[in-house]
Amino acid sequence: MTTSPPDPTFGEIVAETLPLVDAIPGYGPPVLVVAVPWLLLSLVLAGPFALLLTFVVVLVAAAALVGLVGAILAAPYLLVRQLRSRRAQHASMRAVAAAA
Repeated sequence: MTTSPPDPTFGEIVAETLPLVDAIPGYGPPVLVVAVPWLLLSLVLAGPFALLLTFVVVLVAAAALVGLVGAILAAPYLLVRQLRSRRAQHASMRAVAAAA
């Protein structure tokens, strides 16, 4: 039976990670110089974006609700109009049949 190696300590993880973060890949800037401003920018923009997204979701939900209510209110009127037009069509067909 094989046993798994012990979990690394926090100090060992930091000791392995620091050389990777400080490395200069292809004569470019260190990763922290590039990553930290982008991280700060994304955190600064996250709040307004979340607020804007919330407003958009509320407006879409309200529009869907208004459309649903409108469809529910309009359905009986449309049904009555269709039934009246069919009744008138059948009455005119009966009149033509009676005249013939």
